Amino acid sequence: MKIVLKRFLALCLLAWLTACSIGNAQNYPELMFVVDSSGSMQSQLEGRMKLDIAKEVLLAVVAELPSEVRIGLAAYGHRSKNDCQDVEILIPPGGGEKTKLISRVKELTPMGMTPIALALTKVAGHLESRQAETTIVLLTDGLETCGGNPLGVVKKLKQEGLLFVLYVVGYDIKENEKKELMNLAEEGDGRYFSAHDTASLLAALEIVRKDIEGKVEKAKTQKIQKKTGLGKLHLAMPADALKSLRGIQIRRKSDANVIKKVEISAADTTHPLPAGEYELLLDFANPNYRSPTSVLLQSFDVDGNVVADVTLGALAFNVAENLADNNISALLIIDRGTGRPFVRIEPQNNDYYLFKTKPAPAGIYDMAIQYYRSPQATVIATNIAVQAGKMSTVTLDSGFVLKKPGSTSVTGWDLIRSGSTETFLQVRRGSDNQEPLWRRFIVPPGVYDLKVYVKGMDEPLLVGMDLKVRKGETLEFDAGL
Repeated sequence: MKIVLKRFLALCLLAWLTACSIGNAQNYPELMFVVDSSGSMQSQLEGRMKLDIAKEVLLAVVAELPSEVRIGLAAYGHRSKNDCQDVEILIPPGGGEKTKLISRVKELTPMGMTPIALALTKVAGHLESRQAETTIVLLTDGLETCGGNPLGVVKKLKQEGLLFVLYVVGYDIKENEKKELMNLAEEGDGRYFSAHDTASLLAALEIVRKDIEGKVEKAKTQKIQKKTGLGKLHLAMPADALKSLRGIQIRRKSDANVIKKVEISAADTTHPLPAGEYELLLDFANPNYRSPTSVLLQSFDVDGNVVADVTLGALAFNVAENLADNNISALLIIDRGTGRPFVRIEPQNNDYYLFKTKPAPAGIYDMAIQYYRSPQATVIATNIAVQAGKMSTVTLDSGFVLKKPGSTSVTGWDLIRSGSTETFLQVRRGSDNQEPLWRRFIVPPGVYDLKVYVKGMDEPLLVGMDLKVRKGETLEFDAGL
């Protein structure tokens, strides 16, 4: 009788432990990669086939994923050249281990079409019975080519209540195609990333990996103790980023009330908070005792006994000394995914903070300068990859300066990329002086044409063609006027 009772209790304990294990496993995130293996992925990038680069980066990121993440894989265009039905679920959502996925990824060959809508539909067919939220990562180098409507598919799936978020990585995407993919990611409650080379593709997928790691940690959290009602915000960034930061603000989301405003002098800080929904703002320092420039960073939730982690990267600037000319009205760091400025810094005749290292969330950025009296901002660096906890450096060491003519009255000049009709840089003088016509301007390496506007003439003069601005050099051009 005692033996039977012991066996019964042992079975009960085993069943309880199994149920707990299953319950915890059901909370772990699922990750589904949808990889473009269409014919266009045969194209060369950095001297290699695009799909080979994508596979290498994907495998590197997968290798670093937590073991708890359940991984799936789908591909399209990998078996047939002209078949719009060529979509295959290689590993169903939640059905694979890392080693299995690595093996299947290595087998992919670029051949066919781009049936994105069908691929998303087939993936969704495997999600109907899933209890955990699935993160779908679509990696594509182009738009739908089979007449489908990916945006309509995602809208329909969301209306049906499927648990998923959709991240879209636009890999070597044409500029006029980006908006459609951004809309797709937005409809899928995810994010869009633009990648143009190995580094930016890795940065994009690293952001996804970090998001998944956060979900794993959340799933692991066991709330054994009774909640105190207090949680914490843990904020970390590279130490050098503090040079341009005055402090932070924490704002309650429900009523926009700032409940904490503090200067920070450490790269790693913790802030106790009542449970609730909040917004984090960065206060960028300005010179001459001006109020800081406040930037809304992100929203976050705080639960009792839980730490909300926010880890920023940083953007450092390596500016050639001869180009540090005080003719800049504003520096803009632009989120490439949204096309909107993350931060706009205006020196107002004091550029002390202008090129100080700046904190930024992980992402892909462009950088633009609004020059003094120029009608529009000039993009001087693109596709800058920022990773959480790491510092990225932008080197600005090439430029252009127009030599002041002896007698001709110049009212402005335009720098145009050779072979293009779009003006890259517009410079205009003031009504009462010649500023900033003869200043030094930061200009990326490239080949340019130069048009000069002369007083009394209705049309500009094309005074220079195929002017080469080389890396590490400032081209001083004499227009011969």
